Amino acid sequence: VLVVFDLDNTLADTAASFELRDASDFARLAGLEPKPDMVELLALAQQRWPVLVVSARANRFYPQTLSWVMRHTAIGDPRRVIQVPSPEQKIAALAPLVRQFRKVVLIDDMTGQHETGTPTLYTDAIAAARRAGIVHIGRDFIDSSQSVANKLNTLEEACL
Repeated sequence: VLVVFDLDNTLADTAASFELRDASDFARLAGLEPKPDMVELLALAQQRWPVLVVSARANRFYPQTLSWVMRHTAIGDPRRVIQVPSPEQKIAALAPLVRQFRKVVLIDDMTGQHETGTPTLYTDAIAAARRAGIVHIGRDFIDSSQSVANKLNTLEEACL
């Protein structure tokens, strides 16, 4: 089993950063606040399964992405951080791993357009994940007030 955590709006509270109107995109992304329960869940997941972090951001933001992941998570290897330009390309990057691992579980809110104040769900990417055999755990799970222990139980069930 491979567990994959999205970065924006999963591990990091990216949506709130759009309120910083005067900040450059580089500064805004470097200063994202972590979602403590999801960062803790990643650390616990790493004790049981291989874990990757994936982000859909422009390539020019890779230094901020890698720096944030290394600073706020237990991911110690830059090779475990994947950055692609779009949500659909996340699925394309992960699909081959389904053959390598018995199961790939993706924890990802799969939403965008937060800067507009009306986030949209990436339904095409969610459908593509399903077709590729990737188990998707989404926004309701990420944003729930469940304890980390309960989230870990849910993740364990998804990994069976």
